[in-house]
Amino acid sequence: MSCTVLLPYGDNKIIIGTFDDGIYLYDYVTGEIKSNFVKASVNEKFKKVFIYAAAKLGEDLFAIGTTNQEGILIINKKGELIQQINTENSHLEDNTAYAMFCDYTKSSELWISTYGVLSKAYFNIPITIFSDKQGIESGVNEISMYMGSIYLSSDAGILKSYVDQNDNLKFRKIQGMNSQAFPLKVINTPSESFILTGTLDGIFQIREGDAVRNVDNICINKPQKQPYNVRKILQSERDPDILFFGLQTGEILILKYLSGRWYYLNKIRQLSGVVYSMVEKKDGRGLWLITDDPDALYRIDFNEQDSVLTKYGPEKGIGDIDLNTIGFIDSEIYVTSSAGILKYNKDTDSFIPGSLFPNSPSPVQSATNIYQDKDGDLWYSEFSNANHEYLIRKNGGTSELYNGVLHILPDVPLMDILFADGKTYFLKSKEIYVADKAGLVVDKSILNPSFVKITIGTDSSVTFRNLQFS
Repeated sequence: MSCTVLLPYGDNKIIIGTFDDGIYLYDYVTGEIKSNFVKASVNEKFKKVFIYAAAKLGEDLFAIGTTNQEGILIINKKGELIQQINTENSHLEDNTAYAMFCDYTKSSELWISTYGVLSKAYFNIPITIFSDKQGIESGVNEISMYMGSIYLSSDAGILKSYVDQNDNLKFRKIQGMNSQAFPLKVINTPSESFILTGTLDGIFQIREGDAVRNVDNICINKPQKQPYNVRKILQSERDPDILFFGLQTGEILILKYLSGRWYYLNKIRQLSGVVYSMVEKKDGRGLWLITDDPDALYRIDFNEQDSVLTKYGPEKGIGDIDLNTIGFIDSEIYVTSSAGILKYNKDTDSFIPGSLFPNSPSPVQSATNIYQDKDGDLWYSEFSNANHEYLIRKNGGTSELYNGVLHILPDVPLMDILFADGKTYFLKSKEIYVADKAGLVVDKSILNPSFVKITIGTDSSVTFRNLQFS
């Protein structure tokens, strides 16, 4: 029996790993050796994986490195196999682990030496990641939760989550949609709920059971034959049967859904640029919206006979700046822009520099997104030499700004966000980063990256950074 690894277990005990005879728990005071520290079926697996390296990840977590294409096996203090990390489910470059190191008291980093590559994985942090290893192979644009599943609009169509035979969450394409998809919205009407998405081939409706139909082809009284190129979808709160669609052509399409049928109502023109962000006025009698290329901000007021379009320029606080999003925080209108955060002043009918909460930080950097969750807390992203995300929590009359482990998110724009079951889903490039909000507290996780300029990759549970050697 060849002993290859020793790990401190606690209580005068150590874990002994052998090359081809499994794992044992040894009490060096009494001399007792337990061969049943792990279940017999698990130990049979360890006898076949050729243990060569190991590291302690925490007081109750241990990583075992193998040399026969099984990658890294993670066990807890009860001897239970809780995770396997390999090239199939992560960005680990090679499945043969020659050496591993983790100083878990100072950082959450596990260093892994494989063939020609030194990798770094983050453990013990409240972030889960899904990438191409879980089936997300193209850029993602928006995210929704429908009937218990996650849906993604992507450059390759619509992706839906599923659980494979190993209880791993993965994604696959919905059949019947093959073109690039942009907006994705769950619609709840008095009669039913469904998903709407805008693609290069027009507007599609996804109903229960993933039944897909092209709205452009069945819309009653539609005046044009070519499909609508939609970039934003908004459901009216005043009348849930009414849907607004922001178009690539700088127009607002208005449709009605009633008793399973789609009806064309109207189209608002005279806008410039792509309709990029849109929100309904609180009274339901108009819209606020932002267009891109060129950047412009508009308010549309609906009257009984027509609609009145108002454009906001320098005289109303909107100068020559990049406009990103517009929306309500509580009952106030906010805009994210290259000049930071702007707030609508109803008394002067203009926009002024604003802060998110009383006594909260008011960043002067370029603000790119603001989202408010059901707790009333804000998720804020900005660009200042790099893309950054923050959680701003309400705390009485003040607010707390948290970045913490969010700073390991990649330096790419945040495309969309979803709040579900106490978790926050961040869409970035071709990946989803899922943060457990309860774990995002100061000093909850030790995170002290040793390198920053390393190509980043992720799997469903840890974050990898790889250094390649020749």
